[in-house]
Amino acid sequence: MKTALHILLMILLASAMFADTSNESHTTTDGLISNQVTSISLTNTAAWIGTDSGVTKISGLQDAQYVYESYDSTDGLATDYVSCISTCSNDIWIGSDSGVTHIDETGQLTIQYYTTTDGLLSCDITALGLHNGFLWVGTDQGLCKIDIVDDVPTNEIREIVVDANSNDFIHNLPSGYITAISFGVLNSQFVAAIGSQSGVYILSGADLNHMDCLQDTDGLISNQVSALAFRNNRLWIGTDAGISILSELGSQYCFQNLTSADGLSSDAVSSLSIYGDRIWVGTDNGLTMIAPETTPVRDFDYVTYLAPNGLNSNTITSLACRNGNLWIGSDAGINVWNVEQTPNDPINFYQHPDAYLEQNFPNPFNPETTIGFSIKSSGNIAITIYNTKGQVVKNLIDSYLQEGTHQVVWNGKDSNGKAVASGVYFYGLNYGSYTNLKKMIMLK
Repeated sequence: MKTALHILLMILLASAMFADTSNESHTTTDGLISNQVTSISLTNTAAWIGTDSGVTKISGLQDAQYVYESYDSTDGLATDYVSCISTCSNDIWIGSDSGVTHIDETGQLTIQYYTTTDGLLSCDITALGLHNGFLWVGTDQGLCKIDIVDDVPTNEIREIVVDANSNDFIHNLPSGYITAISFGVLNSQFVAAIGSQSGVYILSGADLNHMDCLQDTDGLISNQVSALAFRNNRLWIGTDAGISILSELGSQYCFQNLTSADGLSSDAVSSLSIYGDRIWVGTDNGLTMIAPETTPVRDFDYVTYLAPNGLNSNTITSLACRNGNLWIGSDAGINVWNVEQTPNDPINFYQHPDAYLEQNFPNPFNPETTIGFSIKSSGNIAITIYNTKGQVVKNLIDSYLQEGTHQVVWNGKDSNGKAVASGVYFYGLNYGSYTNLKKMIMLK
C-alpha cells in the first residue's frame, strides 16, 4: 500500500520529469562506424563512441550540427574492437583487446598505442579510469596505471594493488579480471572503486593504499560486477544479479540490494549513470530510471523504458551523461535524451509494457473528464485521484478487471460528493507493483 508521502514523492517526480525525451538517434546511417556500441565518453564538445569496428567522434554537439569522424586499425588503433574509452581534454584513451590507444588532438592529430611490451599487465583492456594525472588501466589480468602528466615512458607503467598474483595488498585473489573503475566519495573520504569478476575493491587512504575487498559473503548481491557509480556518499554497484548500494565501510559493511522484483527492468545490469537526482540503469532488457532517494532509503520509485519508446534497442550496453543529455548506447546505435528539459506539460509518458494509461480528456476540464487505460492481462486495477499534497481525493476503481481497454469518468467530486476546487490534480494507475501518474487540471 503506497502511503500519502510515497504518492507525494511520485507526484513531485512526475511534475519534474519530461514528457518528451527530445530523442535523437545516431546510427551507421548517420555516420557511426558501427551500431554495435560498446562504450561512450563525453567531453564538452564531442562524444566518443566505441564500437566493435572502431571509434567514432561526434562533434558539433552545441548546435546539433553533427560531424562524424571514425577511426579503426587502418588509422592506427591497436585493433578495431573497442572495449572502453576515457577522455580528458584533448586526450582520448581507448581500450581494446590489443592494448591501449592514445589519440592526441592537440595540434595535429597523433595516435600511439601501448601493449605488454610497454609494461601493461595484459593487452586485453577491460576498463579505464582517469585520476590525478594517472590513467588507471583494467585488464583481464589485473590493474595497472600510466603516468600521463608527461610523455609516457615505459618505466612509468606499473602494477598497483589489484593483481591476479599475490602482492602487498591482495593475496590469493580469485580473479584479476577488472570490469569497472570509478572514483568518488564514500564515508566522507575519497576512494577508488575497482569492479571485477570476484567482487569490488575499495582503495582508500591518503595514497589509496588501504584496500577493502567486498564480495557476496559481505552482502554484495553478486561478485560479477559490471558497473560502478557514486552518489551522495554511496557507491552504486551494478552486477549480473541486480544492484548493491554500499553506504558504509569499516568493521561492518552496509549494503542495500535492488533487483527486478523491486522495479529494475532486468537483473543483468550493464551500465550506470547518475545525473542530478536520478540514477539511470542500463540492462539487457531496457533502461530503468530510479527516482530521487527518499526516507527510508528503500522507498525508491522506478520507471522502465523499452524500445521503441525512445530506444533503438532494449539491449543497453553503455550510458554517459553530460550537459543535461543522457547518451544511451545499445546494439542498435545511440539514443540521446535531454534529461533536463521540463516542457509545459511535464508528464512521464513512458508506460509499463503490460499497461497503458492515457491522458484524460478533456484537459483542462469542467465538470467531468474521462480517463482511459488498457491492460494486457486481467488483474487488480486501481485508479485513484490525488491532490498536489499526495492525499487521496477519490478512488475511481479498485477491482479486478479483464484484459483490454477501459474508461472511467471522474465527475470532479471527492469521496464525500463535494465538488473540488480549481487546480492541479493527479490520477494514478496501480497495476500490481506498478504505478503511473499523470497530471490534469480542473478549470472552472
